[in-house]
Amino acid sequence: MHTSIIALLQITTSILLALRGSPQTDIALQRQVLLVANRVVQFSFQATAPFPENYAPIPNRGRWPTAADLEHSLYLSGDKYIPLGANMQMLPSYASFGDLNGDGADDAVVVVRETPASGGVSYALAVMLNQGGMLFNITDIAIANLSNIDSHRIESGRFNLGEKNGKNDVVSHYELWGNQLIKR
Repeated sequence: MHTSIIALLQITTSILLALRGSPQTDIALQRQVLLVANRVVQFSFQATAPFPENYAPIPNRGRWPTAADLEHSLYLSGDKYIPLGANMQMLPSYASFGDLNGDGADDAVVVVRETPASGGVSYALAVMLNQGGMLFNITDIAIANLSNIDSHRIESGRFNLGEKNGKNDVVSHYELWGNQLIKR
């Protein structure tokens, strides 16, 4: 399978390089090519993810994922995937659903709390793609202070995070590119 993924990524790279070399290409076509390249990276990342041995993915219960589907997903913990449990908890009141990667399927962003055996607590935004009828944690972003979160939603392909910042409220906009959530 890895050989097929490498070949797919090489073809995608060749197409992107050809697009770069043809600046007269229609803008709409350029956007479509970038969206397809973005999805190729996302599928490749999922196909090569270090899931636990004997992991059997649990499909979403319906067309649109819910908090219940988030409960049955695996989450990134360092460089491995783990289920929710003693060391990893999902905070469902901080879950947002919407299409992040332009494929027409709702994805999710949810806050998770990790309590490693070594002690301490950390919070992160877990970005969950809806690929192949299941939610897949493609990336995380650490959150310094959970109490600052004022609002969160996925809208028009962006994750918008509202935070209280002293006297001013700040809304940060994030877009998913490949396997990274980029602040815009």
